[in-house]
Parts: sequence; structure tokens; C-alpha cells
Amino acid sequence: MEVLKPKNLLYLIIRPHKVFEIVKEKGVFLGQFLLFAIATFVYQLILPSPSKEQIESWVMENMKNLPDQSIDLTIKTMQFSLSPAVRAFSSLFGSVLVIVIFSLIVLLIVKILKGNINFKKSFALVSTAILINILQYILHIAIFLVTHKSPVDFLAAKNISFAQVLVKTFNIFEIWYLVLLGIGVYVVAGLSKVKSVICSLVIAVINLLLASISLLVGKV
Repeated sequence: MEVLKPKNLLYLIIRPHKVFEIVKEKGVFLGQFLLFAIATFVYQLILPSPSKEQIESWVMENMKNLPDQSIDLTIKTMQFSLSPAVRAFSSLFGSVLVIVIFSLIVLLIVKILKGNINFKKSFALVSTAILINILQYILHIAIFLVTHKSPVDFLAAKNISFAQVLVKTFNIFEIWYLVLLGIGVYVVAGLSKVKSVICSLVIAVINLLLASISLLVGKV
């Protein structure tokens, strides 16, 4: 649990190299993984769901051609799926899935780049790097407590532009997460600085592709 000491969490911002040295030496990952999963769960519980009126307005604007019966069913389904409890449990599963998938991706990339890594190491460094998102959760909750409005739009418009998706995908926390991944593979897997940058860039491209797919699906 040494990685989870307050000073080491702070080091993710000011001295990330030191944190990944601990990960390399101890090979720890369970604490980081559980902390992120719990933080994601609590974050979704705290943020409010859109009101029925907001959902109705969104459905009327984006699903104009649906028959009345289907519209009513869609509204009820969205009210249920966007409720804090449902979001919390689905995000709990999602956080596990994201860490596992990206651990496998990092493992594959580092293996291709001839780094010294196994799945446990990959899982540990991804679980550590992703902790930076907890700062984003704290910021969003603070904004909500001050303004009484959710800083997260759960009802994004279908006609969102690629530029908007790009800005949303690569916010300051996501960029720092990519930086942490690069530092992580440099320290833990022994990649050169150039190869570590390549690893982060590949992950960034994958994120961009996923965002693009989401954009295309949203416009269907």
C-alpha cells in the first residue's frame, strides 16, 4: 500500500518517476486498482442524474421520428440507466474493464518495443497512472457542490463535432495520464525515452480512434 500514501499520490504530479520506482520494486497493484474502482463508484453516486424534463427535451430533439410509445419507453429507459446508482455500478464494471484492456494493450506495445514486462507489471503501472483521474473526480464534485450543477453532460448532443470530441478526449487529466504511462514504461519496463514516448502516442491514437468511433455511432 506504499503507493497509496498521500505523499506518493502527490508525487504522481510532481515526482512520478519516484512512484513508478516503488511500483517496479514492490510490484504492487491491488491497492491502486481498488482505490480507482471505489473512487469511480463514489463519483458516479454523487453526481446527479439529468432531470426528466432534460431527458424528454433531449429525446425530442435527437429522436424526432420515433412513435410516441417508443419515445415514452426511451425516456423511462434513459431515466433508469442514467440514475446515479446504475451509473455507479456500470462504471465500477467499466473501470475494471478499462484497466484490464489497457494493461493488455500496454503489455503488447512494450513487448513489441522489446521492453521487460509481464501482465502484472503492466497492470500495476496502468492502475497507478490512472489514479490521476481521481483529481478530475474531486474537481467535478467541488464544482457540483458550489454550483449545484453537474459539470458532466450525460446527454451530449448527437451532432457533436470532431473538434469537441478531441477536446473532451484529451483534457489535461488525460494528457497527464498519457505522460504517466510513458514514465511508467520507462521506469518499470526499462524502455528508452524514445520508445516510452512511442508507447504513449500509440495509446493516444487508440483513444482517438475510440472517440471517433463513438462520434460516428452517435451520428447514426
